[in-house]
Formats: sequence, structure tokens, C-alpha cells
Amino acid sequence: MALLAVLMTGLLAQASLQPYQPLVAGARWNYSCSGGIAATRSISNGSINGVSGFVNMLSLTIPGQPSVQFGELQMNDSQGTKTGGWLFAPTYPSVQINPPQLELPVNPVLGQNITLPDGYGGTITVTYAGLATVTGYARVFTGVAVFKETDSGNPPIPFPRTVYMVKGIGEVRTDLAGSQGLNLPATSCTLANYSIP
Repeated sequence: MALLAVLMTGLLAQASLQPYQPLVAGARWNYSCSGGIAATRSISNGSINGVSGFVNMLSLTIPGQPSVQFGELQMNDSQGTKTGGWLFAPTYPSVQINPPQLELPVNPVLGQNITLPDGYGGTITVTYAGLATVTGYARVFTGVAVFKETDSGNPPIPFPRTVYMVKGIGEVRTDLAGSQGLNLPATSCTLANYSIP
């Protein structure tokens, strides 16, 4: 019985240290969004100005117009998921954040604010807003971490946004503000399916 307790404690500790965003080349998430928009998130290897990591790219298909794409250069460490810059294919040049800054802490505290530069002269503020339940198309996710993000600058990134994260799965829902620069209306996207190699 004591051995079982030790094993369970070890497994719980390992799960609590797991980052919210899995970063594995070839991982893919498909979302269904409001307004008839479809979205796909994919992970690939990448770099900006010699800083290497994983490109977390979101592609949105908006009825009647070209696809909209934007992403982050990300890496995981013991603190959580860090952002090393923004990528816009093919609309805008990529922007580096060096050194990479923490965006999604492994074990956030309710109300905790994290700030990082947006690469355009503004500051992104990420606030941990607690836990929620998200009903997806395939299942119900409980204990979902909610991160609210705002930006004081004017980057071509849709802010404010709210991301709903599950450790080991990633983003199960996102609420995006509209962006004139990206010709993107405000939308809410919910996970339909995903695969992580």
C-alpha cells in the first residue's frame, strides 16, 4: 500500500509539471468556430533569427476569403511554455522576442499576471482566470485552465483573446477578438479533434 501511495504521488507530481502546450512536430488540432470559420493548429520545427523552437501556427479558413495564419515560436521548460516571437505567413514579417518569455506557467496561481513584450513596442499581459469546463465536439473537458491575454500595443495579432488549456492536450477552446489587419472577425473556436505523434 505504501508503494502504491509513493507511485501515485510521483505520477501526480509529474502531471503537475507537464506544460499546457504539447510541442511535438506533426501535432495537429482541428477546431470548429463561430461564423462558419474552420481552424487548424499545427506544430512544426522552426526558428526566428537563430532562436530555435516549435512553430505553433493557427490557420483560419473564413468563408469567402483567403486563409488567415499567425503563430508563435514556442519552447517548453520547467517553468512552462515560452514565446520566442510571432510568425505571420505570408502577410507580415516575423518578430522575435529574445530572450523567449514565459506565457503559460506550468502551475499558475489564480489571478497571477505575467507580462511579456509583444515585439511591436507593447506589452502582453496574461492573467490566469481559474478553471472551467469546456464542451467540445468529441468530449467534455473538465479542469480546463483559462488564460486571458491582452496587449497594450497594436500588433497584427487578434487581442484580446482567451485560451482554454488542458495539460498534455493543449488548446481546447479559444476566443479571439476581431483583427482588421488580418481581416478576421471575432470568433470562438472549440476543439473538434486532435492528434499528437
